[in-house]
Amino acid sequence: MQGLQTPRVLPAQLVAVAQVQASPIMSEDEQNRLKRFGRLKPPSFSGAESEDAQDFLGRYQRILRTAGILDTSGISFTTFHLMGAAFTWWEIYERGRPAGAMPLLWNEFSVLFLEKFVPLTRMEELRRQFEQLRQEGMSVTQYEMRFSEVAHHTVWLVSTERKRIKRFIDGLNYGLCFIMTRENVSGVMFD
Repeated sequence: MQGLQTPRVLPAQLVAVAQVQASPIMSEDEQNRLKRFGRLKPPSFSGAESEDAQDFLGRYQRILRTAGILDTSGISFTTFHLMGAAFTWWEIYERGRPAGAMPLLWNEFSVLFLEKFVPLTRMEELRRQFEQLRQEGMSVTQYEMRFSEVAHHTVWLVSTERKRIKRFIDGLNYGLCFIMTRENVSGVMFD
């Protein structure tokens, strides 16, 4: 019977195919940083309801910032430690990104991660706390400390430093808020 014939593959061709290896996604330098980072025993995150996504992300941000690699390797090192449903979520997200898309910034990743793994009821509670926070009887230092604590848990509400400053000023007592707004309008910069 003539028709389809299976092409013969010589053993040398099989060896050549077996020797083809995919190039690593990370540079050798980044692989070494990841090994050193792994020695710190960073936690993994699976997305289980019992896990605190905000705590996980905050711990990684502190470690990565201290190591000086938050902006260069933060997302890849963090996602390397995702497991189970969390890893599946990230893998699906990555596959859905357009080819050639700009890499995510840490803040963008943080917002995506928290929106996925912080329950909606908790997000609403944090949003309410953040939006209702006012200086009232606190000193400016106390207000700033409380503001920083609440803002840390609501990065999706203050995604830029400019929004964070505006929200901080809006929560100050009226007299201070008025002075800060006036200074801002007149072009005076403050930190």
